[in-house]
Amino acid sequence: MASSSSVPLLATASGASVKIWQSVSSSPLILSPTVSPVARRLASVAWNHTGAVVASGGLDGHVILHHTSGAIIGSVPEETSSTSLSSSSPPSGGALAAAQGGSLDAIYALCFSKGSRYVATAGASTDVLVWDLKKRVCAKVLVGHTAPVYAVAYSHGDTHVASAGSSGSILLHSQVSGVRVGELTPTGVSASSLPAVNALAFSPLEHGRLASVDDDGTVRIWDATSRTSVCEARRWHDGGATAVAFHPSDAGVLCTAGADKCVTFFDPSVKTATTKLSLPDAVLCCALSSDGNLVAAGLRGGSAIIYDVRRPNVSLCTLAAGSDAEPVVSIAWQARGASGAEVLSSPAPSSSEATRTTPLRTTTTTTTPAAPPSASTAVAAPASRAEAEAATTSTTPASSAFSSIVKAKKSLEEEMAEILAETTPAPPPPRSAPAAAAKTMSTPANVPPPRATPAPPPPPPPTIDMDAMRDVVSDAVREAVNDAVGDAVRDAVREVQLAQIRHQMEIMDVVETLRQEVRALSSSLHTSQ
Repeated sequence: MASSSSVPLLATASGASVKIWQSVSSSPLILSPTVSPVARRLASVAWNHTGAVVASGGLDGHVILHHTSGAIIGSVPEETSSTSLSSSSPPSGGALAAAQGGSLDAIYALCFSKGSRYVATAGASTDVLVWDLKKRVCAKVLVGHTAPVYAVAYSHGDTHVASAGSSGSILLHSQVSGVRVGELTPTGVSASSLPAVNALAFSPLEHGRLASVDDDGTVRIWDATSRTSVCEARRWHDGGATAVAFHPSDAGVLCTAGADKCVTFFDPSVKTATTKLSLPDAVLCCALSSDGNLVAAGLRGGSAIIYDVRRPNVSLCTLAAGSDAEPVVSIAWQARGASGAEVLSSPAPSSSEATRTTPLRTTTTTTTPAAPPSASTAVAAPASRAEAEAATTSTTPASSAFSSIVKAKKSLEEEMAEILAETTPAPPPPRSAPAAAAKTMSTPANVPPPRATPAPPPPPPPTIDMDAMRDVVSDAVREAVNDAVGDAVRDAVREVQLAQIRHQMEIMDVVETLRQEVRALSSSLHTSQ
Protein backbone atom coordinates (compact mmCIF):
# COMPACT_ATOMS: atom_id res chain seq x y z
CA MET A 1 0.00 0.00 0.00
CA ALA A 2 1.11 3.59 -0.51
CA SER A 3 2.92 5.32 2.29
CA SER A 4 0.80 6.60 5.15
CA SER A 5 1.96 10.16 4.44
CA SER A 6 -0.16 10.25 1.29
CA VAL A 7 -3.01 7.86 2.13
CA PRO A 8 -6.11 9.36 3.81
CA LEU A 9 -7.78 7.72 6.77
CA LEU A 10 -10.54 5.19 6.12
CA ALA A 11 -13.64 4.84 8.32
CA THR A 12 -15.69 1.64 8.37
CA ALA A 13 -18.97 0.97 10.17
CA SER A 14 -20.01 -2.48 11.31
CA GLY A 15 -22.02 -3.65 14.26
CA ALA A 16 -22.02 -0.98 16.97
CA SER A 17 -18.64 0.68 16.33
CA VAL A 18 -16.73 2.78 13.83
CA LYS A 19 -13.15 1.81 13.01
CA ILE A 20 -10.62 4.30 11.65
CA TRP A 21 -7.74 2.79 9.67
CA GLN A 22 -4.44 4.60 9.10
CA SER A 23 -2.51 1.84 7.34
CA VAL A 24 -2.57 -1.89 6.83
CA SER A 25 0.09 -2.63 9.43
CA SER A 26 -1.50 -0.64 12.27
CA SER A 27 -4.52 -1.57 14.37
CA PRO A 28 -7.63 0.56 13.83
CA LEU A 29 -8.87 3.17 16.28
CA ILE A 30 -12.25 1.87 17.48
CA LEU A 31 -14.80 4.52 18.39
CA SER A 32 -16.92 3.02 21.17
CA PRO A 33 -20.69 3.33 21.22
CA THR A 34 -22.25 5.73 23.70
CA VAL A 35 -25.33 3.58 24.38
CA SER A 36 -26.25 -0.07 24.38
CA PRO A 37 -24.44 -1.89 21.53
CA VAL A 38 -27.74 -3.49 20.52
CA ALA A 39 -29.48 -0.13 20.14
CA ARG A 40 -26.41 1.48 18.58
CA ARG A 41 -26.06 -0.80 15.57
CA LEU A 42 -24.78 1.45 12.80
CA ALA A 43 -25.99 2.04 9.26
CA SER A 44 -24.00 5.04 7.98
CA VAL A 45 -20.72 6.87 8.52
CA ALA A 46 -19.37 10.10 7.01
CA TRP A 47 -16.42 12.54 7.37
CA ASN A 48 -16.80 16.28 7.72
CA HIS A 49 -15.06 18.58 5.20
CA THR A 50 -11.95 19.08 7.37
CA GLY A 51 -11.32 15.35 7.78
CA ALA A 52 -11.14 15.65 11.58
CA VAL A 53 -14.68 14.60 12.59
CA VAL A 54 -16.50 11.34 11.90
CA ALA A 55 -20.29 11.18 12.13
CA SER A 56 -22.16 7.91 12.55
CA GLY A 57 -25.88 7.15 12.55
CA GLY A 58 -27.69 3.97 13.43
CA LEU A 59 -30.77 2.26 14.81
CA ASP A 60 -30.88 4.40 17.96
CA GLY A 61 -31.76 7.48 15.87
CA HIS A 62 -28.83 9.62 17.03
CA VAL A 63 -25.91 11.07 15.08
CA ILE A 64 -22.76 10.75 17.17
CA LEU A 65 -19.76 12.92 16.26
CA HIS A 66 -16.29 11.67 17.18
CA HIS A 67 -13.00 13.47 16.83
CA THR A 68 -10.41 11.26 15.15
CA SER A 69 -8.57 11.05 18.47
CA GLY A 70 -11.54 9.05 19.76
CA ALA A 71 -13.08 11.85 21.83
CA ILE A 72 -16.85 12.33 21.60
CA ILE A 73 -17.61 15.86 20.41
CA GLY A 74 -21.38 15.68 20.66
CA SER A 75 -24.57 14.29 19.20
CA VAL A 76 -27.84 15.35 17.60
CA PRO A 77 -30.34 15.23 19.15
CA GLU A 78 -28.38 15.91 22.32
CA GLU A 79 -28.49 13.14 24.88
CA THR A 80 -28.90 13.25 28.63
CA SER A 81 -29.19 9.47 28.77
CA SER A 82 -29.29 6.54 26.42
CA THR A 83 -33.08 6.77 25.96
CA SER A 84 -34.07 10.39 26.52
CA LEU A 85 -33.47 13.74 24.93
CA SER A 86 -32.14 16.90 26.53
CA SER A 87 -34.22 19.98 27.21
CA SER A 88 -32.98 21.49 23.93
CA SER A 89 -34.70 18.81 21.85
CA PRO A 90 -35.51 19.86 18.28
CA PRO A 91 -39.09 20.69 17.32
CA SER A 92 -41.53 17.84 16.84
CA GLY A 93 -42.57 16.71 13.40
CA GLY A 94 -42.61 13.44 11.47
CA ALA A 95 -39.53 11.54 12.55
CA LEU A 96 -39.29 13.53 15.79
CA ALA A 97 -42.78 12.74 17.04
CA ALA A 98 -41.61 9.46 18.53
CA ALA A 99 -38.66 11.21 20.15
CA GLN A 100 -40.95 12.94 22.62
CA GLY A 101 -41.91 9.50 23.87
CA GLY A 102 -38.30 8.45 24.43
CA SER A 103 -37.26 6.82 21.15
CA LEU A 104 -36.14 7.97 17.70
CA ASP A 105 -36.56 6.46 14.27
CA ALA A 106 -33.58 4.52 12.95
CA ILE A 107 -31.11 6.37 10.73
CA TYR A 108 -30.13 4.62 7.48
CA ALA A 109 -28.13 7.39 5.79
CA LEU A 110 -26.53 10.74 6.61
CA CYS A 111 -24.67 13.41 4.68
CA PHE A 112 -22.69 16.55 5.59
CA SER A 113 -23.22 19.84 3.77
CA LYS A 114 -20.28 21.41 1.94
CA GLY A 115 -19.04 23.39 4.97
CA SER A 116 -20.25 20.82 7.55
CA ARG A 117 -22.65 23.36 9.08
CA TYR A 118 -25.56 21.01 8.43
CA VAL A 119 -26.02 17.25 8.41
CA ALA A 120 -29.04 15.60 6.77
CA THR A 121 -30.35 12.28 8.07
CA ALA A 122 -32.79 9.79 6.55
CA GLY A 123 -34.15 6.50 7.81
CA ALA A 124 -37.16 4.54 8.98
CA SER A 125 -39.30 7.68 9.07
CA THR A 126 -40.74 9.18 5.90
CA ASP A 127 -39.14 12.55 6.76
CA VAL A 128 -35.60 13.79 6.12
CA LEU A 129 -34.16 15.88 8.95
CA VAL A 130 -31.62 18.66 8.45
CA TRP A 131 -29.65 19.39 11.63
CA ASP A 132 -27.90 22.70 12.31
CA LEU A 133 -24.71 21.64 14.09
CA LYS A 134 -23.93 25.20 15.18
CA LYS A 135 -27.26 25.78 16.92
CA ARG A 136 -27.73 22.09 17.83
CA VAL A 137 -31.33 22.03 16.58
CA CYS A 138 -33.33 20.45 13.77
CA ALA A 139 -33.40 23.26 11.18
CA LYS A 140 -35.64 21.60 8.59
CA VAL A 141 -38.04 18.67 8.30
CA LEU A 142 -38.26 17.69 4.63
CA VAL A 143 -41.54 15.91 3.95
CA GLY A 144 -43.01 14.12 0.95
CA HIS A 145 -41.86 10.50 1.11
CA THR A 146 -44.40 7.76 1.72
CA ALA A 147 -41.97 5.01 2.80
CA PRO A 148 -38.61 4.66 4.60
CA VAL A 149 -35.73 6.66 3.09
CA TYR A 150 -32.44 4.89 2.33
CA ALA A 151 -30.28 7.62 0.76
CA VAL A 152 -29.69 11.36 1.08
CA ALA A 153 -27.23 13.70 -0.66
CA TYR A 154 -26.43 17.42 -0.86
CA SER A 155 -26.12 19.05 -4.28
CA HIS A 156 -23.09 21.06 -5.36
CA GLY A 157 -23.25 24.33 -3.46
CA ASP A 158 -25.76 22.94 -0.93
CA THR A 159 -28.72 24.44 -2.78
CA HIS A 160 -30.79 21.23 -2.76
CA VAL A 161 -31.15 18.00 -0.79
CA ALA A 162 -31.93 14.83 -2.74
CA SER A 163 -33.45 11.81 -0.99
CA ALA A 164 -34.84 8.45 -2.03
CA GLY A 165 -35.82 5.11 -0.60
CA SER A 166 -38.31 2.30 -0.58
CA SER A 167 -40.93 4.14 -2.67
CA GLY A 168 -38.51 4.40 -5.63
CA SER A 169 -39.04 8.15 -6.14
CA ILE A 170 -36.25 10.72 -5.74
CA LEU A 171 -37.37 13.97 -4.09
CA LEU A 172 -35.56 17.31 -4.31
CA HIS A 173 -35.96 19.88 -1.52
CA SER A 174 -34.62 23.43 -1.22
CA GLN A 175 -32.00 23.70 1.50
CA VAL A 176 -32.99 27.33 2.17
CA SER A 177 -36.76 27.02 2.47
CA GLY A 178 -37.20 23.27 2.99
CA VAL A 179 -39.86 23.23 0.26
CA ARG A 180 -40.12 20.28 -2.09
CA VAL A 181 -39.10 21.56 -5.53
CA GLY A 182 -39.04 18.44 -7.71
CA GLU A 183 -39.43 14.70 -8.10
CA LEU A 184 -37.46 12.31 -10.30
CA THR A 185 -39.16 9.10 -11.47
CA PRO A 186 -38.24 6.70 -14.28
CA THR A 187 -40.40 6.85 -17.39
CA GLY A 188 -42.39 3.82 -18.47
CA VAL A 189 -42.60 2.36 -14.96
CA SER A 190 -45.73 2.53 -12.82
CA ALA A 191 -45.42 4.06 -9.37
CA SER A 192 -46.48 0.81 -7.68
CA SER A 193 -43.68 -1.20 -9.34
CA LEU A 194 -40.77 1.20 -8.81
CA PRO A 195 -37.77 -0.58 -7.22
CA ALA A 196 -36.30 0.86 -4.04
CA VAL A 197 -33.44 3.32 -4.52
CA ASN A 198 -30.45 2.31 -2.37
CA ALA A 199 -27.89 5.09 -2.99
CA LEU A 200 -27.54 8.61 -4.44
CA ALA A 201 -24.54 10.73 -5.42
CA PHE A 202 -24.15 14.21 -6.92
CA SER A 203 -21.32 14.85 -9.37
CA PRO A 204 -18.56 17.12 -7.98
CA LEU A 205 -17.71 18.27 -11.53
CA GLU A 206 -21.01 18.62 -13.41
CA HIS A 207 -23.52 20.71 -11.49
CA GLY A 208 -26.95 19.14 -11.29
CA ARG A 209 -25.86 15.63 -12.30
CA LEU A 210 -27.26 13.04 -9.91
CA ALA A 211 -26.67 9.26 -9.99
CA SER A 212 -28.92 6.62 -8.44
CA VAL A 213 -28.89 2.83 -8.12
CA ASP A 214 -31.80 0.61 -7.14
CA ASP A 215 -32.91 -2.87 -6.15
CA ASP A 216 -33.22 -4.21 -9.69
CA GLY A 217 -29.57 -3.32 -10.40
CA THR A 218 -30.29 -0.32 -12.63
CA VAL A 219 -27.93 2.66 -12.74
CA ARG A 220 -29.43 6.03 -13.69
CA ILE A 221 -27.96 9.49 -14.18
CA TRP A 222 -30.31 12.44 -13.83
CA ASP A 223 -30.23 16.11 -14.69
CA ALA A 224 -31.63 17.52 -11.45
CA THR A 225 -32.09 20.94 -13.06
CA SER A 226 -34.38 19.81 -15.88
CA ARG A 227 -35.74 16.85 -13.84
CA THR A 228 -34.97 14.39 -16.65
CA SER A 229 -33.08 11.11 -17.00
CA VAL A 230 -29.81 11.48 -18.93
CA CYS A 231 -28.58 7.88 -18.95
CA GLU A 232 -29.96 4.53 -17.90
CA ALA A 233 -28.31 1.09 -17.70
CA ARG A 234 -30.93 -1.46 -16.71
CA ARG A 235 -29.94 -4.39 -14.50
CA TRP A 236 -26.31 -3.38 -14.50
CA HIS A 237 -25.82 -5.47 -11.34
CA ASP A 238 -27.48 -8.84 -10.83
CA GLY A 239 -29.34 -9.05 -7.54
CA GLY A 240 -29.47 -5.30 -6.96
CA ALA A 241 -27.09 -2.33 -6.87
CA THR A 242 -26.04 -1.06 -3.45
CA ALA A 243 -23.62 1.87 -3.90
CA VAL A 244 -22.67 4.62 -6.36
CA ALA A 245 -20.02 7.36 -6.47
CA PHE A 246 -18.80 9.82 -9.11
CA HIS A 247 -15.09 9.94 -9.91
CA PRO A 248 -13.71 13.12 -8.29
CA SER A 249 -11.63 14.21 -11.31
CA ASP A 250 -13.14 12.42 -14.35
CA ALA A 251 -16.71 13.41 -15.16
CA GLY A 252 -17.06 10.44 -17.50
CA VAL A 253 -16.54 7.74 -14.86
CA LEU A 254 -19.04 6.39 -12.33
CA CYS A 255 -18.25 3.76 -9.68
CA THR A 256 -21.02 1.30 -8.75
CA ALA A 257 -21.26 -1.81 -6.57
CA GLY A 258 -23.83 -4.55 -6.05
CA ALA A 259 -24.91 -7.86 -4.63
CA ASP A 260 -23.31 -9.66 -7.60
CA LYS A 261 -19.89 -9.32 -5.84
CA CYS A 262 -18.69 -6.71 -8.34
CA VAL A 263 -17.42 -3.14 -8.29
CA THR A 264 -17.51 -1.53 -11.72
CA PHE A 265 -16.28 1.72 -13.21
CA PHE A 266 -19.01 2.75 -15.58
CA ASP A 267 -18.73 5.03 -18.63
CA PRO A 268 -22.19 6.60 -19.07
CA SER A 269 -21.47 7.80 -22.62
CA VAL A 270 -21.15 4.26 -23.98
CA LYS A 271 -22.83 2.32 -21.13
CA THR A 272 -19.88 -0.03 -20.74
CA ALA A 273 -17.62 -0.98 -17.83
CA THR A 274 -14.11 0.39 -18.20
CA THR A 275 -12.94 -1.62 -15.16
CA LYS A 276 -14.62 -4.48 -13.31
CA LEU A 277 -13.45 -5.84 -9.94
CA SER A 278 -14.63 -9.27 -8.77
CA LEU A 279 -14.80 -9.67 -4.99
CA PRO A 280 -15.35 -12.74 -2.78
CA ASP A 281 -18.69 -11.59 -1.32
CA ALA A 282 -21.63 -9.27 -1.93
CA VAL A 283 -20.64 -5.61 -1.77
CA LEU A 284 -22.81 -3.50 0.54
CA CYS A 285 -20.93 -0.20 0.20
CA CYS A 286 -17.97 1.35 -1.60
CA ALA A 287 -16.10 4.67 -1.63
CA LEU A 288 -13.53 6.44 -3.80
CA SER A 289 -10.64 8.39 -2.28
CA SER A 290 -10.52 12.14 -2.94
CA ASP A 291 -7.89 11.70 -5.69
CA GLY A 292 -9.82 8.83 -7.30
CA ASN A 293 -6.88 6.41 -7.08
CA LEU A 294 -8.19 4.14 -4.31
CA VAL A 295 -11.51 2.34 -4.00
CA ALA A 296 -12.62 0.63 -0.80
CA ALA A 297 -15.45 -1.90 -0.71
CA GLY A 298 -17.33 -3.16 2.36
CA LEU A 299 -18.49 -6.79 2.14
CA ARG A 300 -21.35 -8.73 3.66
CA GLY A 301 -18.87 -11.11 5.26
CA GLY A 302 -17.38 -8.34 7.43
CA SER A 303 -14.19 -7.47 5.54
CA ALA A 304 -13.18 -4.34 3.65
CA ILE A 305 -10.98 -4.62 0.56
CA ILE A 306 -8.93 -1.78 -0.95
CA TYR A 307 -7.86 -1.59 -4.60
CA ASP A 308 -5.63 0.81 -6.49
CA VAL A 309 -7.71 1.81 -9.52
CA ARG A 310 -4.54 2.23 -11.62
CA ARG A 311 -3.54 -1.41 -10.90
CA PRO A 312 -6.85 -3.22 -10.33
CA ASN A 313 -5.65 -6.77 -10.96
CA VAL A 314 -4.59 -7.38 -7.36
CA SER A 315 -6.10 -5.92 -4.19
CA LEU A 316 -3.84 -3.81 -1.98
CA CYS A 317 -5.13 -5.19 1.31
CA THR A 318 -8.03 -6.77 3.18
CA LEU A 319 -9.13 -5.24 6.50
CA ALA A 320 -10.91 -7.19 9.24
CA ALA A 321 -13.49 -4.45 9.70
CA GLY A 322 -16.33 -6.68 10.95
CA SER A 323 -17.40 -10.32 11.08
CA ASP A 324 -19.87 -12.72 9.52
CA ALA A 325 -22.50 -11.48 11.97
CA GLU A 326 -21.48 -7.82 11.54
CA PRO A 327 -21.16 -6.87 7.85
CA VAL A 328 -19.53 -3.62 6.77
CA VAL A 329 -22.58 -1.47 6.12
CA SER A 330 -20.86 1.86 5.41
CA ILE A 331 -17.38 3.00 4.39
CA ALA A 332 -15.88 6.45 3.77
CA TRP A 333 -12.48 7.96 2.92
CA GLN A 334 -11.23 11.04 4.72
CA ALA A 335 -11.94 14.32 2.93
CA ARG A 336 -9.52 15.92 0.48
CA GLY A 337 -6.63 17.90 1.96
CA ALA A 338 -6.09 15.88 5.17
CA SER A 339 -3.93 12.75 5.06
CA GLY A 340 -3.47 10.26 7.85
CA ALA A 341 0.09 11.37 8.62
CA GLU A 342 -0.92 15.04 8.83
CA VAL A 343 -3.77 14.26 11.21
CA LEU A 344 -1.70 11.98 13.41
CA SER A 345 1.10 14.54 13.81
CA SER A 346 -1.02 16.99 15.85
CA PRO A 347 -1.88 16.89 19.58
CA ALA A 348 -5.30 15.72 20.69
CA PRO A 349 -7.69 18.37 22.03
CA SER A 350 -8.77 18.49 25.63
CA SER A 351 -12.46 18.27 26.41
CA SER A 352 -12.69 22.03 26.90
CA GLU A 353 -10.88 22.69 23.63
CA ALA A 354 -13.15 20.29 21.76
CA THR A 355 -16.17 22.07 23.17
CA ARG A 356 -14.81 25.48 22.29
CA THR A 357 -13.63 24.79 18.74
CA THR A 358 -16.42 22.55 17.49
CA PRO A 359 -20.10 23.34 16.89
CA LEU A 360 -21.36 20.74 19.38
CA ARG A 361 -20.60 20.64 23.08
CA THR A 362 -19.36 17.43 24.67
CA THR A 363 -22.16 15.23 26.01
CA THR A 364 -22.19 13.17 29.19
CA THR A 365 -22.89 9.46 28.69
CA THR A 366 -23.36 6.49 30.96
CA THR A 367 -20.49 4.46 29.45
CA THR A 368 -16.79 5.15 29.45
CA PRO A 369 -15.56 6.37 26.01
CA ALA A 370 -12.61 4.76 24.29
CA ALA A 371 -9.29 5.90 25.71
CA PRO A 372 -7.65 8.48 23.44
CA PRO A 373 -4.50 7.34 21.65
CA SER A 374 -1.02 8.42 22.67
CA ALA A 375 0.39 11.83 21.74
CA SER A 376 2.03 10.33 18.65
CA THR A 377 -1.34 9.21 17.27
CA ALA A 378 -3.61 12.02 18.51
CA VAL A 379 -5.52 14.35 16.22
CA ALA A 380 -5.97 18.10 16.41
CA ALA A 381 -9.44 19.64 16.58
CA PRO A 382 -10.54 21.44 13.43
CA ALA A 383 -10.30 25.21 13.40
CA SER A 384 -13.55 27.13 13.23
CA ARG A 385 -14.76 28.52 9.92
CA ALA A 386 -14.03 32.12 11.01
CA GLU A 387 -10.50 31.20 12.13
CA ALA A 388 -9.86 29.37 8.87
CA GLU A 389 -11.00 32.39 6.84
CA ALA A 390 -8.85 34.72 8.94
CA ALA A 391 -5.81 32.49 8.43
CA THR A 392 -6.48 32.39 4.71
CA THR A 393 -6.69 36.16 4.39
CA SER A 394 -3.50 36.73 6.38
CA THR A 395 -1.27 34.08 4.86
CA THR A 396 -2.25 33.67 1.20
CA PRO A 397 -1.18 35.93 -1.68
CA ALA A 398 -4.81 36.15 -2.80
CA SER A 399 -5.89 38.17 0.26
CA SER A 400 -7.06 41.07 -1.88
CA ALA A 401 -9.27 38.77 -3.97
CA PHE A 402 -10.69 37.21 -0.81
CA SER A 403 -11.35 40.68 0.59
CA SER A 404 -13.32 41.61 -2.51
CA ILE A 405 -15.37 38.42 -2.18
CA VAL A 406 -16.16 39.24 1.47
CA LYS A 407 -17.24 42.75 0.46
CA ALA A 408 -19.43 41.36 -2.33
CA LYS A 409 -20.98 38.87 0.09
CA LYS A 410 -21.68 41.65 2.62
CA SER A 411 -23.27 43.77 -0.08
CA LEU A 412 -25.51 40.87 -1.13
CA GLU A 413 -26.52 40.26 2.48
CA GLU A 414 -27.48 43.93 2.85
CA GLU A 415 -29.53 43.72 -0.35
CA MET A 416 -31.28 40.60 0.95
CA ALA A 417 -32.10 42.37 4.23
CA GLU A 418 -33.55 45.32 2.30
CA ILE A 419 -35.63 43.00 0.08
CA LEU A 420 -36.97 41.16 3.12
CA ALA A 421 -37.81 44.48 4.80
CA GLU A 422 -39.68 45.59 1.68
CA THR A 423 -41.55 42.30 1.21
CA THR A 424 -42.66 42.01 4.87
CA PRO A 425 -46.11 43.65 5.04
CA ALA A 426 -46.61 46.36 7.66
CA PRO A 427 -49.64 46.07 9.97
CA PRO A 428 -52.61 48.20 8.83
CA PRO A 429 -53.27 51.44 10.76
CA PRO A 430 -56.09 51.35 13.38
CA ARG A 431 -59.47 52.25 12.01
CA SER A 432 -61.06 55.48 13.30
CA ALA A 433 -64.35 57.20 12.44
CA PRO A 434 -64.14 60.33 10.24
CA ALA A 435 -64.03 63.58 12.20
CA ALA A 436 -67.17 65.03 10.53
CA ALA A 437 -69.20 61.91 11.25
CA ALA A 438 -68.03 61.91 14.85
CA LYS A 439 -69.38 65.44 15.33
CA THR A 440 -72.87 64.78 13.89
CA MET A 441 -73.37 61.27 15.29
CA SER A 442 -75.14 60.98 18.63
CA THR A 443 -75.67 57.87 20.71
CA PRO A 444 -79.25 57.21 21.97
CA ALA A 445 -79.72 56.74 25.69
CA ASN A 446 -79.32 53.25 27.12
CA VAL A 447 -77.96 51.99 23.79
CA PRO A 448 -74.37 50.70 23.88
CA PRO A 449 -72.10 52.04 21.21
CA PRO A 450 -71.46 49.70 18.26
CA ARG A 451 -68.49 47.41 18.73
CA ALA A 452 -65.65 48.21 16.38
CA THR A 453 -64.66 45.43 13.99
CA PRO A 454 -61.10 44.33 14.84
CA ALA A 455 -58.56 44.72 12.10
CA PRO A 456 -57.36 41.42 10.56
CA PRO A 457 -53.93 40.38 11.83
CA PRO A 458 -51.07 40.93 9.40
CA PRO A 459 -49.85 37.86 7.52
CA PRO A 460 -46.77 36.25 9.07
CA PRO A 461 -43.46 37.10 7.44
CA PRO A 462 -41.96 34.44 5.16
CA THR A 463 -39.82 31.87 6.95
CA ILE A 464 -36.36 32.02 5.45
CA ASP A 465 -33.23 30.38 6.83
CA MET A 466 -30.79 33.30 6.69
CA ASP A 467 -27.80 31.12 7.59
CA ALA A 468 -28.53 28.74 4.73
CA MET A 469 -29.13 31.66 2.37
CA ARG A 470 -25.83 33.26 3.38
CA ASP A 471 -24.01 30.00 2.69
CA VAL A 472 -25.68 29.72 -0.72
CA VAL A 473 -24.85 33.34 -1.56
CA SER A 474 -21.27 32.89 -0.39
CA ASP A 475 -20.82 29.85 -2.59
CA ALA A 476 -22.47 31.62 -5.54
CA VAL A 477 -20.21 34.67 -5.16
CA ARG A 478 -17.13 32.49 -4.88
CA GLU A 479 -18.08 30.50 -7.98
CA ALA A 480 -18.87 33.70 -9.90
CA VAL A 481 -15.48 35.17 -9.00
CA ASN A 482 -13.71 31.96 -9.94
CA ASP A 483 -15.57 31.83 -13.25
CA ALA A 484 -14.76 35.48 -13.98
CA VAL A 485 -11.09 34.98 -13.18
CA GLY A 486 -11.02 31.81 -15.26
CA ASP A 487 -12.64 33.58 -18.22
CA ALA A 488 -10.17 36.46 -17.97
CA VAL A 489 -7.20 34.09 -17.88
CA ARG A 490 -8.54 32.10 -20.83
CA ASP A 491 -9.11 35.30 -22.83
CA ALA A 492 -5.58 36.49 -22.05
CA VAL A 493 -4.07 33.17 -23.08
CA ARG A 494 -6.13 33.20 -26.28
CA GLU A 495 -4.92 36.71 -27.14
CA VAL A 496 -1.30 35.69 -26.55
CA GLN A 497 -1.74 32.63 -28.75
CA LEU A 498 -3.33 34.71 -31.52
CA ALA A 499 -0.52 37.27 -31.30
CA GLN A 500 2.05 34.49 -31.63
CA ILE A 501 0.23 33.09 -34.68
CA ARG A 502 0.08 36.52 -36.32
CA HIS A 503 3.77 37.05 -35.62
CA GLN A 504 4.64 33.69 -37.16
CA MET A 505 2.55 34.50 -40.25
CA GLU A 506 4.34 37.83 -40.64
CA ILE A 507 7.71 36.05 -40.44
CA MET A 508 6.55 33.51 -43.05
CA ASP A 509 5.47 36.37 -45.36
CA VAL A 510 8.90 37.99 -45.02
CA VAL A 511 10.63 34.67 -45.69
CA GLU A 512 8.46 34.07 -48.75
CA THR A 513 9.24 37.56 -50.08
CA LEU A 514 12.98 37.00 -49.65
CA ARG A 515 12.70 33.63 -51.36
CA GLN A 516 10.99 35.21 -54.39
CA GLU A 517 13.67 37.94 -54.57
CA VAL A 518 16.40 35.30 -54.46
CA ARG A 519 14.72 33.38 -57.28
CA ALA A 520 14.44 36.57 -59.40
CA LEU A 521 18.08 37.45 -58.76
CA SER A 522 19.19 33.94 -59.65
CA SER A 523 17.15 34.02 -62.86
CA SER A 524 18.66 37.35 -63.90
CA LEU A 525 22.17 36.02 -63.29
CA HIS A 526 21.51 32.96 -65.51
CA THR A 527 20.13 35.23 -68.24
CA SER A 528 23.18 37.53 -68.21
CA GLN A 529 25.52 34.55 -68.52
